[in-house]
Amino acid sequence: MTAEKLYTGLLAMDEEQWGLLFPSEELYDSACELLSETDFAKPLKELGETKAKLYEAFGIELKPKQVEEKKEETKEETIKA
Repeated sequence: MTAEKLYTGLLAMDEEQWGLLFPSEELYDSACELLSETDFAKPLKELGETKAKLYEAFGIELKPKQVEEKKEETKEETIKA
């Protein structure tokens, strides 16, 4: 529900407003796309990549621990495939 509200809020913003949050229109579009296309009912472990992409779109740097956890998740997914 929160992702839906965030998505709706972003869509309601004009360029001046979203420009305060996003350094570029591409990042704004990326965030909107991720929010609209992601199934947030999935387990949190499966949403790690989406989280990282959303952080990037909003210009938020992942903490070193978060980056390391993301690398481990990707490594585990590669091994399973």
